[in-house]
Amino acid sequence: MAAINISSFKTLSNARNKLKQSGLIDFKTKNGSAETEYSLSTLVKNTKVKDEVSDEVWDEVMTRLGMSKDKLNKTSSSFKKEAKGESDDLEFPEEEIEIEKPVINPDEEKEKSCAKNEKEIIEYFHEQCSTLPRVQLVNDTRKKAIKARIKDVGVERVMQVIRLTGESSFLNGENDRGWSADFDWIMKPTNFTKILEGNYRNRTNGHNQTTSSGSGNKGPVQANQVQRRNNQFTIDDFTVPS
Repeated sequence: MAAINISSFKTLSNARNKLKQSGLIDFKTKNGSAETEYSLSTLVKNTKVKDEVSDEVWDEVMTRLGMSKDKLNKTSSSFKKEAKGESDDLEFPEEEIEIEKPVINPDEEKEKSCAKNEKEIIEYFHEQCSTLPRVQLVNDTRKKAIKARIKDVGVERVMQVIRLTGESSFLNGENDRGWSADFDWIMKPTNFTKILEGNYRNRTNGHNQTTSSGSGNKGPVQANQVQRRNNQFTIDDFTVPS
């Protein structure tokens, strides 16, 4: 009794009697012996109550969890909707995105166009006037001359003058002095205009031929003039720059 803090047998007896009356324990005292056998009652009722309580608690917990889950889903959906700008209460101003356009420098584009024209004209000169001196260097003087002629008559007319130069026997050295033109001479304004107007075209016999209105006989001077007109040009027919 001292081990369980009970001071007297009477106290022990009262306590165990109450436990037995409550159905928690049972005990038997053997006749003629101080030993008492104790046994615990089966707690079927208590276990059942515990199970029922557990079931009710579980249902309540799950119900509350379900409500919380639904609320959480609605909150999440509402949040996503608002984030996408679908909420009626939220209005996001439209932001204009400016796309930076490449800056085009007119002077740079013009320079590229001029360089292209210069290259095409010089290549065409080498093709059409293969017997004339080739252009080895495109310096500033030649660039200015090409630009000026293009400005005056356009690229196509410049090409035409080069083609007429290539077709002219006189400008290709077939004259009494063996003189021939070059690119710089062709691009000079006066010479360029003469070539364009056909002053250096080849002359054929029977064309532009002049005869006297009187006798069929020609004097030495007249015969020489006719011969010069019928044949190709001579160097004396033109003013050739030195």
